[in-house]
Amino acid sequence: MTNSITDKRNTRSLLHNNVILKYIAYLSQIILNTKNMRVIKNTLKLLIGVALFLFSLYVIKYTIVLGLVAIIISNTYKRRFFEGLYRIGDVLISAAYCIDVFGCVVLQVPLQFLFTKSGGHSFGDKHETISYVLGKNEQTRTLSTLGRWMVDVLGFLDEDHCEKAVEIFENRNNC
Repeated sequence: MTNSITDKRNTRSLLHNNVILKYIAYLSQIILNTKNMRVIKNTLKLLIGVALFLFSLYVIKYTIVLGLVAIIISNTYKRRFFEGLYRIGDVLISAAYCIDVFGCVVLQVPLQFLFTKSGGHSFGDKHETISYVLGKNEQTRTLSTLGRWMVDVLGFLDEDHCEKAVEIFENRNNC
C-alpha cells in the first residue's frame, strides 16, 4: 500500500516538474517575442556601448603619450625640422577635431542647454563638431548669451572659426 502512495507522489511530482518545464518553455517564448527582443537588443547595445567606451578610454589613457612621442620622433628625425613641426601641427589639429566631435556627442545635453535657445540646431550628431553646431545656431540666431560668447572666444582664437566650420562641413558633404 505504501508503495502505491509513494508511486502516486512520485507521479505527481513528475507531473508537477513537467508543468514547471512547460511554464519555463512558455516564459522563454515570451522573452524571445519580438517586443521583448527589441528591449533585449537595446539593452545589449547599451552594454556593448558602455564596454567599448570604457575600453577606449583605458587604451587612450595608456597609449596617448607613446603615440605623441612616436609622432614627434617620426616627423622630426631625418627631416627638416620645421617641416616636421608643420606635420605635427596637422596631427594635433586632427586630434582636436576628433575631440571636438567626441565632445559634441558626449556633452550634447549640457551644450544644448547652455549654448542654444529652443528650436536651434541640436548638438549630438556623430559627424558634427561643436563649432559647426555653434555656427549653424549663429546663422539661425538661436544662440544663447553664453553661446554667443563662446563663438566670440573661438573667433578671437581663430578668426570666423564657427563660420569656417559650417563652410568646411557643408562643402565636404556636398562633394
